[in-house]
Amino acid sequence: MSLDIRSLRYFVAVAEELNISKAAERLHISQPPLSLQIQRLEEELGFQLMQRHKRGVTLTHAGQALAQEAKAVMSRMVQAVDTVQQIGRGELGRLQIGIIGSAMWGDFPGLIQRFTQSYPEVVWGLQELNPSAQISALEDKRIDIGFWRSVDTKAPHFDTVLVSKEEVQVAVCHDHPLCQKPRLLLSDLASENFLSMHTAYSDFAAHLNRCCLKQGFEPHIFQHANEPQTLLAMVSAGMGITLLPESLAKIKWPKVKFLRIHKDAPSADLHLFYRKDEQSPVVNKFVQMIKRR
Repeated sequence: MSLDIRSLRYFVAVAEELNISKAAERLHISQPPLSLQIQRLEEELGFQLMQRHKRGVTLTHAGQALAQEAKAVMSRMVQAVDTVQQIGRGELGRLQIGIIGSAMWGDFPGLIQRFTQSYPEVVWGLQELNPSAQISALEDKRIDIGFWRSVDTKAPHFDTVLVSKEEVQVAVCHDHPLCQKPRLLLSDLASENFLSMHTAYSDFAAHLNRCCLKQGFEPHIFQHANEPQTLLAMVSAGMGITLLPESLAKIKWPKVKFLRIHKDAPSADLHLFYRKDEQSPVVNKFVQMIKRR
């Protein structure tokens, strides 16, 4: 036995109109082919679906049951097609995002809010990972896109989009002598006690260390920390200075002041990374949103 959608659609039209002529008009076909289609359907099922009379038709009990089931099947079919089309357009699906913690103080929250407003049916999740872990997660397809500060990352099998341009600034205690300098240079920090993320775990910290070396000095790392907030707490206590992306000034830690570096400031630009062979419509929608900014 084989029932196709066309046969069910024809039968539902007759069942709703209770008149073959009106159903044929509604379906934009002539009456004889419609009558023949209903007759073939009855023959294939092995029982009568409707009783014909001069003014129209009435459904048998079997016909009433089939009409109800056929409407449900067609409704599910319409829903399935709509779902597939939404997925194909990138309006429905899942998006796993890798991100570094410091990005949450920049443009990222506004971007994800904008994406959610445009595509409310997309379910997304965040995983806070350092760049090395994000690279592995992208390669293993555990995340779909990644956000980190592109410093010296070698990732030829990824495409990248600039999200926001940022400079590194110096965070100092509010009464530090550096606050009196009219034009602060990176080389002015040569004699300072540095507070830094662990270079073994932070590509960005390693990048800052290399920037200092290019300016002729190796930073004296007084203390390490795992989180920028910890660095700011130590700066507030007068333990030293630290280099951080300018967007982290939004944290507004008590007694901490951010100072701009006037020449050769290290870059802290945030980039989006995704696989070059990525075929997900959802990922494509997110990338296009970033590119249109």
